[in-house]
Amino acid sequence: MRKVGLGLVVAIVALSAASPSRAHADTVTPACSAAPTDCSGPWYTSPVDLSWTFDPDPPDSTSPGCDPQTINETTSSGQSVTCTATWGADPPVDGNVTIKVDTTNPTVDGANAGRSADSNGWFNHTVSFDFFGSDTPSGISSCSSGVSYSGPDSATASVDGTCTDVAGNTGDGSQTFKYDATAPTVTSGTPKSGPDGTNGWYVTPPTYDFSGTDNLSGIDTCPSVTYAGGDSATASVTGVCHDNAGNDSAGLVMNFKYDHTAPETTGSALDRGPDLNGWYNHPVAVNFTGTDATSGVGSPCGSVTYSGPDGPAVQASGSCTDLAGNVDLSPLASPAFAYDSTGPAVSGVPDRPPDSGGWYNHPVSFSFQGADDASGVSSCSSNVVYGGPDSASAAVGGSCQDVAGNMGSGSAPLRYDHTPPTVLGALPDRLPDHNGWFNHPVRLAFQGVDSLSGGVACSHYTYTGDQNAHTLVSGTCTDAAGNSATASFAMRYDATPPAAPQAVTTPQNAKVLVTWTKPADATRVRVTRSRGKRTKVVYAGKGTSFLDRHLRNGKHYMYTVTVFDQAGNRTSTAVPGSPTALSLRPLPGTVVSLPPKLTWKRVRRARYYNLQLYLGKTKVLSTWPRKSSFQLPPSWTYGGHDYSFVAGPYTWYVWPGIGPRSKNRYGHLLGKSSFTVLG
Repeated sequence: MRKVGLGLVVAIVALSAASPSRAHADTVTPACSAAPTDCSGPWYTSPVDLSWTFDPDPPDSTSPGCDPQTINETTSSGQSVTCTATWGADPPVDGNVTIKVDTTNPTVDGANAGRSADSNGWFNHTVSFDFFGSDTPSGISSCSSGVSYSGPDSATASVDGTCTDVAGNTGDGSQTFKYDATAPTVTSGTPKSGPDGTNGWYVTPPTYDFSGTDNLSGIDTCPSVTYAGGDSATASVTGVCHDNAGNDSAGLVMNFKYDHTAPETTGSALDRGPDLNGWYNHPVAVNFTGTDATSGVGSPCGSVTYSGPDGPAVQASGSCTDLAGNVDLSPLASPAFAYDSTGPAVSGVPDRPPDSGGWYNHPVSFSFQGADDASGVSSCSSNVVYGGPDSASAAVGGSCQDVAGNMGSGSAPLRYDHTPPTVLGALPDRLPDHNGWFNHPVRLAFQGVDSLSGGVACSHYTYTGDQNAHTLVSGTCTDAAGNSATASFAMRYDATPPAAPQAVTTPQNAKVLVTWTKPADATRVRVTRSRGKRTKVVYAGKGTSFLDRHLRNGKHYMYTVTVFDQAGNRTSTAVPGSPTALSLRPLPGTVVSLPPKLTWKRVRRARYYNLQLYLGKTKVLSTWPRKSSFQLPPSWTYGGHDYSFVAGPYTWYVWPGIGPRSKNRYGHLLGKSSFTVLG
């Protein structure tokens, strides 16, 4: 701390130089405001007021250094002051003084530990510190030393110290550091792998990884530990963790079971008695007994299942396994026993040969026999009957039993076909004559198939007539196994031509209309036109009329209408026809079967026409069409009577109407014609 001194006034007495007239010497004396007041102190810790005293006082003159002044902080060598006083003619007298002032506390720069940190810059047990500092101008006199620290733990622990300078000022300071004297905690131990034996036992030394916590410096390492001891049901390893300050944990003990030593096999026995006649005929377990000093053995401690080979004196070898999973590597043989798990070989023999071609076509009986190389055969199946299903690879199964009780099965192969062949149809020796129909005798070869024994042979047949379109023909087929089948098939045969058509020609202007009737069994029609030696087909189809155009009026033509049935049989009718230029249609004498369309020559000034129709001598219709044609309807009403288009001779007349119909003015008769309606 800075020390403040008392201000003292120093009287400086300037003593005159000795002169012959004076009895004493002149003096100049300094005075300080802080002790020592005579200004003899080595250092002052507060500002000093400097003054001078003179003897005698006052002097005649003084130098500027004789003025009172305050001296603050100085250099390390202090501040020198000189005061000169003069009395009369006496020589000047000097007063000299050096004053050192240090008002500033020293600085504590730090502290040096008495030893190095224990680990990673951390201290983990008691440590002492020596402080050091700096000071201007007086310099350091002393600092605290041997300052000891032993806790508490802290990442910012600190100790306090002081330094004192030569002038007596004191400064405070501290030193921080890391201190951790507390050991970490081991929190867990984990094996690198689970028990490699059985029932929780290790059979090879386990290695444990440890982990821990430290609340201050933190964990540095927790080394893994591998077990290095002997067999024990209470084996253990201890884990230790190191923190960054170098502290070690107290440790964590992990217990486990360890057994590395194999057991000893001492005996064996079969787990059951023989199956039949002193023989074992299916796998049997052989159990082994033994001892183990650490983990112990089960009961049994080992077991093997014997499943072959067969023999009258066989043995099984095995050894014990302790509860930790160690296996005795010196197997022990069991007592000898008889073992036969293989059934006898079985074969079958039929009581008769196949029926036909190596095939059976009705039930056959088999007897079986066997052979056994170990215990021998005791009995076999007999009189096993096979009666189906059909198969090219059928088999009859049978069995035999050996002395040890094993059953053996076998089969006898056979080909069995009890099913007759399928008669597919009759194949003609030629193609149908027309549209799938035959119209004259044909030879038929029957065809059959058999999906199993095959080798089908079938009959032949010549069909010579029957007008029924669904005539049935029958045939027989026999397969390789001797089975036969008969079947009937329909065929289309028609040798009778259709009835002759009725044909009529109606002449028209440069045309001839040919109409005809079509018999019920006719499916198509052909019309030819002949004149002289020239013949031409003018129509082919299914209709009942044809209009032949582009003819020469007045020429005579012969039309032949031929009808065909679906079997290709035909019948023809010939009729003559001559076109004409007459205007009324149909022409006189025309025969029709449907109501005709009546047409006539158009009159230039006619606004309508009057058409009258007679059936025989009875007038049945009078109508007034505006056009030069009229289509007769199937039925109509006239004069209060209903009429219909019926068979008979018809005559019709037509007149042109002039002017309004109300005037009832008609021109000359345009024409008269007739037609006949067939029944």
